[in-house]
Amino acid sequence: MSLIVDKEGNIFTYDVNTNTNYNAEAEKAVGKYGMLAVANYLGATLRQYEKTLHFV
Repeated sequence: MSLIVDKEGNIFTYDVNTNTNYNAEAEKAVGKYGMLAVANYLGATLRQYEKTLHFV
């Protein structure tokens, strides 16, 4: 489970197990895609980590 904090400081929890709460209509209605956001976050985190690696 993850936390999402909106611009007003409201905290929401998000279960990243898409099998239990996936709602394509809700995502489409607001133009926000939960799994895409998670993937983007993980990709950005990986890219930051890769910058710290030193290959010989």
